[in-house]
Amino acid sequence: MKETIRQEIWNDITGKKFAACFVNPGLPEALQALQLQLSGKPVLAVYETDLVRTDRWETFYTFPLAYGQLPRCLAKRKLLNKLRQPAPHLFRSVKTLYAGSGLPGAWLVQATDALWKNQYHQKTRKVKLKNELDSLPWKVTEAWLFEELQINVTRLTTELLKAVFASGGTVLNYLSVEEKNGQLLLHDPLSGNRLRCEAPLFRKQKISDRPAMLLNFLPWENFSLVYSEKNCRWLLNGISSPIAVTATCRSGKNNFVETARDRFAAFSPEITTLPGNDQLPARLPSLRPNYRLPCSFEVVTAEKVPEMLEQQFDVAKQTGIRYPDFKTFFHRYGRAIEPITERAYELLAESRNPMLIWEKAESEYRLKYEWDIPQNENEAIFRQF
Repeated sequence: MKETIRQEIWNDITGKKFAACFVNPGLPEALQALQLQLSGKPVLAVYETDLVRTDRWETFYTFPLAYGQLPRCLAKRKLLNKLRQPAPHLFRSVKTLYAGSGLPGAWLVQATDALWKNQYHQKTRKVKLKNELDSLPWKVTEAWLFEELQINVTRLTTELLKAVFASGGTVLNYLSVEEKNGQLLLHDPLSGNRLRCEAPLFRKQKISDRPAMLLNFLPWENFSLVYSEKNCRWLLNGISSPIAVTATCRSGKNNFVETARDRFAAFSPEITTLPGNDQLPARLPSLRPNYRLPCSFEVVTAEKVPEMLEQQFDVAKQTGIRYPDFKTFFHRYGRAIEPITERAYELLAESRNPMLIWEKAESEYRLKYEWDIPQNENEAIFRQF
């Protein structure tokens, strides 16, 4: 792994000519940056603030509600599975309930299952529900149970950028960028330094939010429900309580807060915002055949990820970490769980608090390999040792 030493990275930028500069890159931009870098075209990727360091599992829905949607949904499903190959630990299947109006008939579901075979997909089935969802504002007694794919979008973006950096590209956070006719002026607010460089291709991703609602509701672990009604499509998605609720309404997103509070009044919902959805690229960039990101376990396919999780937990469990907490670390860091686990064992000599040990081991890893800068919360962790 290549260390992200800020001053060395800054010194390397001076007077350099890049093929492209990406500001605040999301998933599509990170994919494009890696393609360019692997093809020998130097890339600069910068964030005006910090990388997103929280896990954000996004479901990219592929269940067709009408025959006309089949080709697009199948293409999207194939794209997701191809994207999964370089880092299968950052993907997971989620059983999703589809209920409400406008649902497909049995013939369309059978056609979907026939087309989706060999796409890590289990057969769709209709399920009868008793009272698990009675507290929701709709009467849900039956639904189609369909297996969707979720991506840890923020971690996949970070790992793509780490691959860019490992391949000779330049990645930095907390930089402001001004561009004019391919000339870039970079300003580091932490040191006050400024410099100029070139990049003919310049793309700046606009950071946007979407309204959402948090509900203290979790009938099952890793709960996902898509409910369609006349003017709205509600998406309920969460690993643990509270779950996040978003909606696509024909009347426009400006009415989301009012509609959500009215529909879910019994829950006393908390209105919040989530980062805007990362869109999948129309097609994946051409990476090397069987290319794996550095974070990926060698020769571990998607089907073997659960087995690898169990093996890694057997190694780590003597540190005292609970299985659910370790599972989060495993799916976040992939192969990097090995040096983090090793560091956690070393820290046992200083503390017997498992979460404190793992938080410090994680923080040290991010400081060394992920452009992290010590903040107050990190310093508080270190002071406890």
